[in-house]
Amino acid sequence: MVSADGTPWSLAVRVLSLLSAVLLVVVFLEARTVRQVRAELQQLRSERDQTKANIAAAWTRQPLEEADSALRWLDTFYAEPTEGFGRKGGLCAEGRLNDRAITAYLVGGFLASRGAGDSYDASIAAMRAQIVKTDDYRAVHPELAAPLPAVK
Repeated sequence: MVSADGTPWSLAVRVLSLLSAVLLVVVFLEARTVRQVRAELQQLRSERDQTKANIAAAWTRQPLEEADSALRWLDTFYAEPTEGFGRKGGLCAEGRLNDRAITAYLVGGFLASRGAGDSYDASIAAMRAQIVKTDDYRAVHPELAAPLPAVK
């Protein structure tokens, strides 16, 4: 009679038991890691939402007079021929409001800069810098337009 300790089946059962124990430990560690990553992801999402709320709050704290003044500056820039677009009627050339310019430059440039804490003058400069990088401005004033970035 052969002892149960020496059979190939008993060796296979021991190996499989050991392998199962190792895999169980790996599963436990992976589950713990997944829980930690989920917690970190939730924290990042909360921080992102808080940052968005803070940015929106910063925009709402901007004085209405500054936004009005920046809009008037933009209208004057559009009408001014030497450095601006030279469009008769400014932002309302040809009887149509250029809402894309207001959205892109006033909201996307000026208000974003003010929301980031820049001064009024720095925000106007940021709005102007954004305008002079456009193809529309380059078409009107190729000598004044910001140079195109080098293509690599």
